[in-house]
Amino acid sequence: MIETLSQNPLSLVLIFPVVTLTVFVVGIIRIDLAKFQQKHVSGKEEE
Repeated sequence: MIETLSQNPLSLVLIFPVVTLTVFVVGIIRIDLAKFQQKHVSGKEEE
């Protein structure tokens, strides 16, 4: 797979933004889940 990418730089240019966007979205989802869990836990403690 790496050899194919090095032979076709266009595919690397197309794959790079997809990978970047995926990492960005996964990071946002993980942060949102962490905030939601903190609110959920703190909400239980107040009861």
